[in-house]
Amino acid sequence: MDNGTINERSSQEGSDENFALKDKPVKKEIKRTPSNLVPFTPQAAGHEEALKSWDDHPGMILKKSSDQEHQALEKLMSTTLKKFVPAYHGRETIDEEQFLVMQNCLFELERPHVMDIKMGQRTFQETEVSNEKRRKDLLEKMNKVDPKEASAEEQEQGITKLRYMQFREKMSTSLTLGFRVDAIHLPDDGPGTLTRDGARKLSSKAQVEKALAGFLGNHRSVWTAILERLKELRSALEESAWFRGHELVGSSLLFAFDDENPSTTAGVWMIDFAHANPVSSPLSHREEWQPGNHEDGYLTGLDCLISMWEESLYPGGKVDDVVVEGAK
Repeated sequence: MDNGTINERSSQEGSDENFALKDKPVKKEIKRTPSNLVPFTPQAAGHEEALKSWDDHPGMILKKSSDQEHQALEKLMSTTLKKFVPAYHGRETIDEEQFLVMQNCLFELERPHVMDIKMGQRTFQETEVSNEKRRKDLLEKMNKVDPKEASAEEQEQGITKLRYMQFREKMSTSLTLGFRVDAIHLPDDGPGTLTRDGARKLSSKAQVEKALAGFLGNHRSVWTAILERLKELRSALEESAWFRGHELVGSSLLFAFDDENPSTTAGVWMIDFAHANPVSSPLSHREEWQPGNHEDGYLTGLDCLISMWEESLYPGGKVDDVVVEGAK
C-alpha cells in the first residue's frame, strides 16, 4: 500500500488474553477511484459479488466491508490466531464503496485446489430465531424439500424460523458432523469438483468423506500437511481468549494447495467473520446449543474433521466408492 495512506495507531501493552492491539500499521480510510477491480477467481463458494481482485495489488483481495468483520480481523491480527487468518490490511474506500483489504491466499497458485468448509453446528444467529411466530412461507420451503417433515399441526399452523433453520441444518451435515462442505474447485473443473448446489446434497458422513478425498486426490504430502495444520489450529483455538469470547456463525475454513507444487503450498485459513459476535461468558464451542447460551459447535466440527482426516482420508486408503451427487 502507499506509504502516504499508513497511519500508526497508539499502542497498548497486551496479549491474546486481553485482546489488546499492539503497534501495527493501520490503513486510513481513503477514497480512491476504481482501478482494475474484477471478480475474484477461483472461488469455492459464495462471495461472487463481495470479493474482488485488485490488479494494482495482486497479492491482495477486496471484500465488501462490514464493521463486525473489520473489528474481528483487527483484533485477530494481534492474537495468537493471526497465523491462521489471512493477513488484514485495513479498509479502502473505492468509488464510494468500502472494502476490507486482505491477503489473497491463492496468490501464485497456478492450478489451485480450493475448498470451503462451513464450520459449526449452528449456522444461524440467535437473534434470527427469537420470533416464535408461525410462518406458512417457511412451511412451504420445508415442504418443497421434504413434504413429510412437518407434523399435521405444523401443516395447519406453519413453522417458526427456528424450526426451519434447524431443519435446514439437519438436511446437511452441520448438525451431525459440526461442519459442512460448501464447495470444491479443482483445476480444469476436474473430477471431484463440487458446486455449491452439489454440496447441498451431501447429507452423510460417507458422502463427505468421498468429497474430501476428491479434493485431496492422491497428494499424500497434502494429506499430512493439512492434518498437521488442523491439529495446530485446534490447539491454538483451545488456548485463545478471543475465540472463547466470541461465537462464530457462518465462519469457514478455506483449504488450498497448488496441483503443480502441492507439498509447499498446502494451507488452511479461518475466513468469514461477519458474524463473529462477542459474548459475555466464555464459550466451550463444544457444548450443545440451547437458546441463550451462544454455543456454536465450532470445535465439535473441527474435532470431527480431524478424526475423519486421520481415519478415512489417507490417499489410496479407506474411502469407499460412495456416489456424491453433483460432483463431476
